[in-house]
Formats: sequence, structure tokens, C-alpha cells
Amino acid sequence: MFVVYMQDYDFVDLVGLYRTKQGAESYVASMIDDTPIEDSEYKIEFLEVED
Repeated sequence: MFVVYMQDYDFVDLVGLYRTKQGAESYVASMIDDTPIEDSEYKIEFLEVED
């Protein structure tokens, strides 16, 4: 499972918990208007956790 958070200059937002990294990346991409994650203005982290 993956915990996802997005960080900007003023905030850290917990995006959610996802079963697959692909699912998490797809959801995050939709949140940032399909901008490639690596080109986003946000620092986006995918942390793998055991379920």
C-alpha cells in the first residue's frame, strides 16, 4: 500500500492511501490537471507501507 502526500510552500496535504503505486500516481495526476508528476510545482511523495 502507498501513502501519498503533496507539499507546497505553505502546506502539506495528505492525499490518501492506495493499494497500488499506479493507482496513486493516476489519482495524483488527475489532481494536478494531468501535469507529469515530476514537472509539478508540488513535492509529491509515495511512501510504501505494509498492509
